[in-house]
Order: sequence, then C-alpha cells, then structure tokens
Amino acid sequence: MSLAVVCGFGCGSSPDSNQPGPLTGGAAGGAAAAGGSAGTAGFANQYVDAINTVRAAVTQPANYTGTWAPLPKVTWSDSVAASAQAWANNLATTQNCNLVHENQDTYGENLAMGTNLTPQQAVAMWAGEKNLYTWSATYSMADFDAGSGHYTQLVWRTSVQVGCGRATCGSNTVVICCRFSPPGNYIGRAVF
Repeated sequence: MSLAVVCGFGCGSSPDSNQPGPLTGGAAGGAAAAGGSAGTAGFANQYVDAINTVRAAVTQPANYTGTWAPLPKVTWSDSVAASAQAWANNLATTQNCNLVHENQDTYGENLAMGTNLTPQQAVAMWAGEKNLYTWSATYSMADFDAGSGHYTQLVWRTSVQVGCGRATCGSNTVVICCRFSPPGNYIGRAVF
C-alpha cells in the first residue's frame, strides 16, 4: 500500500491570522472494501471505533510537560459526514476516485482509495504513519512533510467529531473521505 500527501502547507486558513492554516492529512491509496454506505449506523460505528482505538493507544510522551490526560474519544457528526459524503461523491463523479482535497478550511480531511476498502483498513493506513511522528510541544512543517499528517489528524486532541463518506468508481474502486472537526494539523500548535 502506498501513501501520498497531496496537499501541503496552506490547505486552509486558521482562525488565528498569525498562525498558518490546518494542513490536511493527505491522501492514502492502497489495498482497500466494497459494499455499504458510510452513512449507515454500522459504518459510522466502524469509523468511530477504529479511530478511538488509535486515540486510546496514545500515551504520555516521555518529554511531555504539563498535566497529561488521555485523548478524548471522537463522536460521529451527521453534518460532518454529509460534507465528507458530498466530497467523496464529487471525487467519484468528477475525479475518477483520484484523491484531491477540497479547498476548504472547515474540517480536517483524510482521504483513502483502493479496492474493497473497509473503514478499519482506511484508518489503519492512516494510523500506520505513527512511526513518522515524534512528539514535540508544537507541530511543525517538518512533521507534516515527514508524512505524519494522516496520523496526527487522527490523534489531534481537539478534533473530537468525525464524519466519513464513501463512493465507488467503476465496479470496485472505493474512495473514502473522513473529515474532522475542529480541524487539526495546525503548525505551531500541540497535537496532544
């Protein structure tokens, strides 16, 4: 399976005009599941459970200063999911399932594409970047450039709502778009 970042610095704008905007998690392509709609409760639970498993595995870094608290669990948002589903549909109908980020700054966004891609497999691909991220008090462009953007969006402490969409191109290529609110990957801020 291969991972490729398709959106670099400046994919969005920050509410704080002195800070760069959030960087999207990037795009992941690889072996991936057909069938089912991401909007169904079963698929929603699969995304939430997979993401919360990744978040629960985050422990206090050795050089962490301050008071540590476990990461909060994400919850499903129908409105975030509607936005993600609209973008997944757009990728299927206008981009032949190529992974292109929408130019928006409302949500963080991770994309995945492949055949037979399940929610768990998409999240596992994104979480597979964990070894590319080394915790520091502030997230840097070097962290993002190292290819950790999917993982850091999954574990961004303040991103507590998620919604995902899924669309199919042809008979078996699936594109998944998961969006996170509020967005993460802000340069100069703490991931967790």
